[in-house]
Amino acid sequence: MSSKKKRDWKKYNEELVRRGELLFDPDFLSGWEEELNRLNEKKEGAKYRYPNSLMNMLAAIHESSSLQTDRGVSKGVRRARRRIQKKNS
Repeated sequence: MSSKKKRDWKKYNEELVRRGELLFDPDFLSGWEEELNRLNEKKEGAKYRYPNSLMNMLAAIHESSSLQTDRGVSKGVRRARRRIQKKNS
């Protein structure tokens, strides 16, 4: 008999989805304008159109896309996005 522990795949998959939800933190959306105003204050030339927090989130998503766990993480990102859409409608 094998003494290896069996993995609870349902629990493991949910943990991956949760990582995606944490990766996509919708809180930065509420401060989008405020962050842009702060970045563009006293700035000469073309104004920033996107806040640093968006770039950081996109970089994290890009980095995670190379992981084996991509399917679960992207499911979590989609779940978080749906929550935002429900909140805004």
